[in-house]
Amino acid sequence: MGVIHQVNPESIQWVLKFFNVLLITLGLPFAYIWLKKFTESDKIALTGTFLLAILPCFMNHFIWAQTLAVVLWFPALYSIERMKEEKNKKWLIIAILTISTILITQPSVAAVFGVFYATYFFVEFMIQLLKQDSKFNMVKVFKNKEIKYLFLGGLLGLSLALSIYWIPEIEYRGVENVLWRMNAFPDFFKGGTLDDTSGGIVYGLQDFAIAPEVSKMDQATGLGPVIFVLLLFSVFMLLYHRKKLITSHNKYLLISSLWVIIGFLGVEGNALPFKLMPHRFWVFFAIPVVVLVAWGIILIYNSTKKDKAISYIIISLIFIGILVTSAYPKYIVETSQWPPGIGWASNEQIQGYVGLKELPPNTLVYSLCKNPKTVIGVDKMDYPWIKEIKNYQKLALNDTINNNYNFLKKHEYSYLIVDGGCVKDFGVNQTNLRLQEMFSSEKFRLEEKFSNKGFFLFKIL
Repeated sequence: MGVIHQVNPESIQWVLKFFNVLLITLGLPFAYIWLKKFTESDKIALTGTFLLAILPCFMNHFIWAQTLAVVLWFPALYSIERMKEEKNKKWLIIAILTISTILITQPSVAAVFGVFYATYFFVEFMIQLLKQDSKFNMVKVFKNKEIKYLFLGGLLGLSLALSIYWIPEIEYRGVENVLWRMNAFPDFFKGGTLDDTSGGIVYGLQDFAIAPEVSKMDQATGLGPVIFVLLLFSVFMLLYHRKKLITSHNKYLLISSLWVIIGFLGVEGNALPFKLMPHRFWVFFAIPVVVLVAWGIILIYNSTKKDKAISYIIISLIFIGILVTSAYPKYIVETSQWPPGIGWASNEQIQGYVGLKELPPNTLVYSLCKNPKTVIGVDKMDYPWIKEIKNYQKLALNDTINNNYNFLKKHEYSYLIVDGGCVKDFGVNQTNLRLQEMFSSEKFRLEEKFSNKGFFLFKIL
């Protein structure tokens, strides 16, 4: 994304939106390739991929690191399947690289992937252990090539992520700063608290069964009634045929069932003593759900295919129902106008920043009190990675107006913003005093076209 932005530097918004859509789109063929290898069924893989594409609680066009991290799951899971199957170093190396990439990209996704991978390993390990005729011998199980490669893939993937990113990051920033940047403070993990994006909500039956047409912008919820009923049907059939779950051919069903349980507990984290962003757990819950639901749909098809007319009618009704009750709500949510998000002092402040779009792209604009990413987000330029510039923002309003001017000219800024956020950070009196000084100064000129009572844009003369 950074390279493409350098090639097309006029709009970072376009670059981010394009790549977000590209990543989500690429996730689907990767999902199909993994599902085909995981389930050993073209039909389940195709059906599962279709369900992922239309499932409301799977990914959306909200732009964040989680999109990249979740998309990386499918190449990683596929490489794990190939590593286990081929039992050679080539796929072991690929698995190590893909696993470590997930562990670096986004912390919460890394944690969930670790739990899912540990569950996968546990099932494979127990199946090998139960195959032994004599006493359980764990050493013998670890000598099994499948188990050995699975263990090494996870261990070395974690070791690589620690060595090239997490340990250097901790050495550079310190443990407390790293944890703070990840919001990893104690109350964040306590169920029922309001310290994350879930808002302390405990989801009920309706939240799973119904896909609402109005949902949160970062993570939609719900499966849709048809998919929900199919999930219940699949679970019932799995329990009915539970003895077949531990066979080598069907172990993907056991793994997926355990993943569904983990996903459900993750979503309902606010009802438990421990949680990890329950609201964002929906996307992980969705992955094993589509495996079980796809299996259930193919089971229905195989049970009715002797009478083709009845089979086609039933399957057609199922897919029409899925489109109406899941795909349509997702379409509505994804195409609706979203709110501007949190962290704004007023609507006037929002209007002021949106108005900056009229300035030439990459114009250097310094916000006295707002995070530089806001300026960058409307295709203007700032340098938040330069420590001197970043640190000065904390002092600017308490410094003299002449020092403000000299600092901004030194770094070649064209405009300065004073907005409602300054009142929160420095108080009403200090903010008004600085505004009056700037109104009367010959070094700054108010741009009235862009300014309002919550946002003042000054040209630096």
